[in-house]
Order: sequence, then C-alpha cells, then structure tokens
Amino acid sequence: MRKYSVVDFLEKVKSAFAFLIAEYGFEIVKEEEYDFDYIIEYRNNEIRISLDYDVKDNFFYFEIIRGVDTKFPNDKDRVNIKSFIDLINKYEPSFNIDLIQPDDSQYQKALEYNSIILKKYGNGILRGIEWF
Repeated sequence: MRKYSVVDFLEKVKSAFAFLIAEYGFEIVKEEEYDFDYIIEYRNNEIRISLDYDVKDNFFYFEIIRGVDTKFPNDKDRVNIKSFIDLINKYEPSFNIDLIQPDDSQYQKALEYNSIILKKYGNGILRGIEWF
C-alpha cells in the first residue's frame, strides 16, 4: 500500500526536468492529470520526452520519442520510441532498474534518478545529434 501522496507530482516533474527547458530548449506541450495517471510531455525541434506516471500500476512510463510527428503511444515503433530503461541499458546495463521506479514508500527519489540518468546519458539525444 502506497504511503505517500502524488497530488503534487506534475510540479515535482517540472522541477526535476527543468533542465530540458533551460539547457535544451524544450517546451511543455502536454500536461494532463487523471484520477490514476499523470502525463507531462516535453518537445523540442527533434525530440519528445513523455513522462507518464500510472498511479494504479505505481510505474513510471518514461519515453524518448524521435520525431515530433512520430505517432505516440505506439507499441510497435521500437525504432523511434525508446524508454529510459533502453537509455540505461545502452550505457550501464548492470544498473538496478528498480531505482528508477516508485515503490510503496516513495516516488521522488525515483523521479530524481530518472532526471539524473537523462542528463548523464541523454545529451546527444536531447540535442538531436545522436540516437540509440
């Protein structure tokens, strides 16, 4: 049973991922809040970052999407849509993936880990000069 509130989730995301706007010229193009789901999407000229927290599953579905016109969601397009887990596996395959997912006691630490991972390994991708 979850022991924390997610009411301020979107604000926490904006804070953790503020570097996307400040350093890479992204803008927020979608911000949605449902009973059991929170979605925020960032976009620049080449790349979209979709940050989806499914509260029922207690799982972060964080995706990197190449192309502003790429259909998303789209489970079949594994060429242009990559998860943060794909990014981690590319550079640090032994990383404990559980660290980037919420658990029953917290989500903020996992959110920060995701932000750190994207900053650490995503520079070329966020600038549109490389892909997986």
